[in-house]
Formats: sequence, C-alpha cells, structure tokens
Amino acid sequence: MSNEESIIFYSFRYALGRRSYPVGQVAQYIISKRNTLSQQTKDLIVKEINEYEEKWGVKPGKWECDTKEWNAVISALTQPSKP
Repeated sequence: MSNEESIIFYSFRYALGRRSYPVGQVAQYIISKRNTLSQQTKDLIVKEINEYEEKWGVKPGKWECDTKEWNAVISALTQPSKP
C-alpha cells in the first residue's frame, strides 16, 4: 500500500461512524481516487463499510446523508475501473 493509499485508508477509518462533514469529504475523495487504489484496498473499504452495522449495531454514519455517502463509495469501488 502506497503512502497516499495508506492515508486515504486511515482517513476512511476515521470517518466511518462519524456524523459530520468529514464523512462527505472523505467519501468523495475515495470516489475521486478509486482508479488509483489497489483492489485489495477497495475490497477492504467495502468490507468494513458492510460490516460496520453488524459490528456496532448502527448504520455507518448514523445519519441518512452519511449512509448515502458510504453507499456511493461501495458503488464506486465495486464498479469496473475506467482506464
């Protein structure tokens, strides 16, 4: 994992479960960088979003707008990459 990819992942982990503006910023940044992320990192981000509710008993982000952001990340990271 490159330094940039590591920082993106650490930011993701920080934002997952938060209820504030960083959720949208981090989610949109992940989406904008999706073509530069390794498949391993994409898979791990999607896995952690999907497992969040099971682990903590609440949806990621807790607010509907935040849940929509994480769903957008899942959608972006599970679509085939564009060249």
